[in-house]
Amino acid sequence: PDEWVDGWQEVNEYIRTTLAQQADGFFDVAPLLCESAKLPYKPRYGGHPNDAGCAVWAEGLGEYLAPLLERFFL
Repeated sequence: PDEWVDGWQEVNEYIRTTLAQQADGFFDVAPLLCESAKLPYKPRYGGHPNDAGCAVWAEGLGEYLAPLLERFFL
């Protein structure tokens, strides 16, 4: 709901700027699944991604993890 936008933005900003700095890695799925850069809180594939959204998520995560996995397994 639109009334949650401010809270969503605040929480996501905290994750991106504070928690991400404390983690070994950070994969931000929002840009992949959102309606547009102007509406990052609007899901393109449903609130819980549908099959198409899951495929986009999996592809993006695979691209993010590939360099890390290559370091450990190649």
